[in-house]
Amino acid sequence: MQKIRTYQGFTLMELLIAIVIVGILTSVALPSYRKYLQKARYSELVQAASPYKLSVEECYQNMGSLEQCSAGQSGVLPAVTANTAKASINVASGVITVTPNNTRSSFANTDTYILTPTVNEFDGLSWSSSGGAVKAGLAN
Repeated sequence: MQKIRTYQGFTLMELLIAIVIVGILTSVALPSYRKYLQKARYSELVQAASPYKLSVEECYQNMGSLEQCSAGQSGVLPAVTANTAKASINVASGVITVTPNNTRSSFANTDTYILTPTVNEFDGLSWSSSGGAVKAGLAN
């Protein structure tokens, strides 16, 4: 008469293979997850520049020139300092610069987001973005 052996659990080799598979998946997924988190955090700062864009466009329509469109002048919103917000936002001659507050977040001071207006004859203003955040792929 043969004894039937019941299955007692996983062998050591099966457990090691499972641990290796989880380790490989983690090493592949973690860098892309970190990049995703940085983009999600930076999207809030990009959205904070939207009211400034609108106020610069309104200033340009009223004044006819970008030179008078600086923070706190000619209807442009006042500058925001990083002490009270997640970023400092400044406007000089229509150029909007957003610098993240690295003490309250995981950003570096080099992750600036700069919006530069260009005057078009027929369309008014068009905007181009630059800075460390654009180079790092956090904003566009």
